[in-house]
Amino acid sequence: MPSNKIPNEMWDHILSFCDHQSGFALSKVNQRLAEIVSERNEYAVEKCRKTGIALPSDEILSFVFGSDEFPLDFSKLERHNPFGRWLCLTASTVRGFESIDEGDERREYGSKWNEQGVMERGALEFGVGFDEIGIPRWIIDGLRPTIRVSAVLQRRNRSCVGRRISASMGVWRIDRVSPVRALAAKETIQLAICTVENGKSESRFEIQIDPTARIHGHAAVAGSDALRINISSGSDVIVSDVRIRFDLPEELPPSFFEWLHEAHELRNLGHTHRKCSEVGLFGL
Repeated sequence: MPSNKIPNEMWDHILSFCDHQSGFALSKVNQRLAEIVSERNEYAVEKCRKTGIALPSDEILSFVFGSDEFPLDFSKLERHNPFGRWLCLTASTVRGFESIDEGDERREYGSKWNEQGVMERGALEFGVGFDEIGIPRWIIDGLRPTIRVSAVLQRRNRSCVGRRISASMGVWRIDRVSPVRALAAKETIQLAICTVENGKSESRFEIQIDPTARIHGHAAVAGSDALRINISSGSDVIVSDVRIRFDLPEELPPSFFEWLHEAHELRNLGHTHRKCSEVGLFGL
């Protein structure tokens, strides 16, 4: 059956099984399919906005819909809503701590006593895989959102207000270096120290990662697959409300086009997967 004889409802059903690249290819077949794909994109945007899902700006969306290189999975965005708000994190590794509260908004981990009756020093790890929380790689690599990580440090024994307590928080980038994703390289991006001074019961500490920051000559975050947050502390503490936030720019930054040009050049030259990762080619 010719494509112009297929009713719009059937095309809507067909498009529901298409990814961004397939939908973009269909939009190039003829004017009618271009209009159907455009209407479907507009409907997805409107639905997200009505339900409070944060999206890239209109300028960025217009650029995205005009290319097949920048997929945007609206179903993932609806499920995770990862932009412009604080996302609560749950520890993947817990040493020397015990979970006190696992509420939806505030997870707490407190120093615990070991078998010898001594309160242990603690360590927590939190993993944030970009794809797992609905952020496509081209956004991390090209748009380079501002990333903030925060946590609250409290005294577990509230009566000991005359003693100073402290904790350190580090953010690492994680690069998958094996095709089977079994091996990973990690690199420290930023560190922070939090102290609760005498007479106080708690303190919040925060790390903000500059999207233009570089480490060892390459972009601090772009090109990585995930972030890992490590928190280490002394005894008699509670670590709670560990969160991360991704804030997108309103406009396509000049660095986006520089990244895109360099990424295309490296891809055309056939550089290795690892070399390409240094400019964030994973997103293309």
